[in-house]
Amino acid sequence: MTLTACSFILLLCSTMTGLIVEAIKKMKEIERPNIVAAIVSVVVGIVISIGYILLNHIAFSVDTILYVVAIVILSWLVSMLGYDKVIQTLMQLKGNDESK
Repeated sequence: MTLTACSFILLLCSTMTGLIVEAIKKMKEIERPNIVAAIVSVVVGIVISIGYILLNHIAFSVDTILYVVAIVILSWLVSMLGYDKVIQTLMQLKGNDESK
């Protein structure tokens, strides 16, 4: 995969994650939206990356697996929209209710 392809995949993951999380928020009251955004971003990152690999007939190798892992991590970070959201999510995972 090229850098351009990875950038496009990350853009697609970011857009899809935002849309899916907003749709989930509209359908159901969510106590911890950051956790939902993290889960959705990981799932979307995996699905879109593997879909791209399969559609373009790219052989699975160590490089492509590392690209998928990088896209998933970057997709999660982009969905958190910065350091404050990442810290807030970690606090929510610990169980501190004051970070809501």
